[in-house]
Amino acid sequence: KKFKREIWEVNHQGEPMPGDDDEDLVAVDMKRNFKCPITKDTLENPVKNQTCGHIYSREAIMTLLKGKQKYKCPCAGCSQYVTVAGLVRDKKIEKELRAFIEEEARKKANRSADMDFTQTG
Repeated sequence: KKFKREIWEVNHQGEPMPGDDDEDLVAVDMKRNFKCPITKDTLENPVKNQTCGHIYSREAIMTLLKGKQKYKCPCAGCSQYVTVAGLVRDKKIEKELRAFIEEEARKKANRSADMDFTQTG
């Protein structure tokens, strides 16, 4: 079941797997991947492909689409296509991404403070 869930998450980023109960949904959300499948960096100005549900950094996907009507989704194993008209802003993802970035900054600050303490202590 874990393997099926991981495959589902790769192909349906952020969408609940059919048959999952609420406890499993929380676990999936906690493990959300905030990396752009194109740049491999943290998402920036995320947009969602309405066709398959995958999320990309806006500038990265727009660069791939430049001069094209459609482009095959860059996520491994996905056979859907991306179009400019099919991309939408996803406020939920934006909110989760902001929280993730804030949490990462907090962790980094804590690690830095720990390092300062061990070096001076």
